[in-house]
Amino acid sequence: MALSKLKIPEHELEVDESIGRGMRWVLAMQGSDGGWGAYDKDNNRVVFNYIPFADHKALLDPSSADLAGRCLEMLGALGYDQTHPAAVRALAFLKKSRKRTAAGMDGGVSIIFMEPGPSWPG
Repeated sequence: MALSKLKIPEHELEVDESIGRGMRWVLAMQGSDGGWGAYDKDNNRVVFNYIPFADHKALLDPSSADLAGRCLEMLGALGYDQTHPAAVRALAFLKKSRKRTAAGMDGGVSIIFMEPGPSWPG
């Protein structure tokens, strides 16, 4: 997203190509549930925590609302809207996975405005 804000006329083509490569990579990492994990795609099978070297039972990388919101923010910054196929899946993931607390949304991104939201009590 930061790269899309830079204006470097003598390197415009290279910048655009770099943005395109980055966007394709991010979109390729979208999970089948419509969200994104931090490091892996579709790494949400609990069985991985039971293999012998899973001593901390922390081998999962499930999709999170926070990362889905950040990827939606990227799409918006690059000029796409909620009709982009990845955005449609991400919005469905957020609607399905959101949890309500007394303060409202429990994650770092509001799906309505795509602005930072309450991430901790206070």
